[in-house]
Amino acid sequence: MTTNPELERWNTRFSAPDYVFGTDPNAFLASQAHRLKRGQSALAVADGEGRNGVWLRSEEHTSELQSL
Repeated sequence: MTTNPELERWNTRFSAPDYVFGTDPNAFLASQAHRLKRGQSALAVADGEGRNGVWLRSEEHTSELQSL
């Protein structure tokens, strides 16, 4: 069976029991919150553990999370 070193690296990184980057949204995203109207859709690309998508939903936005 062939292993993918890049996949293994990401799986190891995010397998920790705690959040790697915490649970608060990315500082840039939070600083731009005034630009988003409630109910708008937002795409959270490469959101890792999902902290930005969760925050967007808590602010009543529709969010789509994509990992590449």
